[in-house]
Amino acid sequence: MNPFENRQTAAAWLEIAETFEEDTFRKKFIHPAIQRWGAKTRPGDRILDVGGGTGFTQRLLPPYVDYHLLEPSEILAGQFPGTVTVGDALRIPYGARSVDLILSVMVAFHVENLEEMMTETERVLRPGGTALIITANPDADAIWRSFFRTVESDDGRTLWGVMDIAGHEIRNNFINHSRTDYLMAIVNARLLVLERKVFGNYKSNGQTTPLFCSLELKKVEDPNSQPAQLI
Repeated sequence: MNPFENRQTAAAWLEIAETFEEDTFRKKFIHPAIQRWGAKTRPGDRILDVGGGTGFTQRLLPPYVDYHLLEPSEILAGQFPGTVTVGDALRIPYGARSVDLILSVMVAFHVENLEEMMTETERVLRPGGTALIITANPDADAIWRSFFRTVESDDGRTLWGVMDIAGHEIRNNFINHSRTDYLMAIVNARLLVLERKVFGNYKSNGQTTPLFCSLELKKVEDPNSQPAQLI
C-alpha cells in the first residue's frame, strides 16, 4: 500500500508539499535531473507522471508536452487541475503503447513488487519511449532508514514508521530494493537501460554517500537488445 493512500497522511502531506518540493535536496538534485530529461522531449509528447502527487513536476517540464498525472491518493490527485487519473504503478489504467514517456519520482521504494511496476511501464510505453525512474540509491539503505524518527515495524526489507518532514509527522514506508532487484525487474520487463546515475551526496559519520539513483529506461522491440549490466 502506498502510504499516501491514507487520508490522514495525504492531508498532512498537502500542508507541506510545496515546502518539501522546494527543500534543499529535492530542488538541488532531483529537479535538475527531471529538467535535463525533459529537455529531450518533443512537442506533443505524452508524459505520464506515475505517483506524481499534486503534479508539481509539471512545472519542471517544457510547456509543449502533454502532461498526465497518475496518483493513488484521491486527496493529492484532487489538487491537480489538469489531466489526472487515480491509480498506481502496478495497475496503470492506460492502454498498451499509449504514452511516449513515463516519469516516476521517489515512488519505487514504496512499491512491493518492482517487476509488476516495470512490466506496466513497458506495457504502456510506445516503442522507442523512455522512462525516468528516480528513487533511493540501493547502497544508501542505512541512511534512508535513519531518517525515520520512530519505527513501527521493520523486517529488514520493509520498514514502516514516522518521519518528521518540515515539522509534520508523516507515516511512511521504505522498501530496500537491492541493485539485483532492480536489474531483474528491468530485464524481465524487457526494458533497455540507457543510463544509471547516483547523485545527491549526503554526509553521515564521516562518509559521503549518494542518496538518490536515477534510471533512464527505453522500450525496445527486440528483446535481445537488453544489456546484461548491473545497475
